[in-house]
Amino acid sequence: MAHMTETSAIFTAASVAVVTWVALFGYLMKIDTALKKLEGRK
Repeated sequence: MAHMTETSAIFTAASVAVVTWVALFGYLMKIDTALKKLEGRK
């Protein structure tokens, strides 16, 4: 394993956090849209 400096470690952690939040946000938006469609059918 290559030696990771503190800066690259922080950058990696930040990148993972951003990707995770974007994925969660997109997933929540899909659920919200699906719920609105279901409510519209009633």
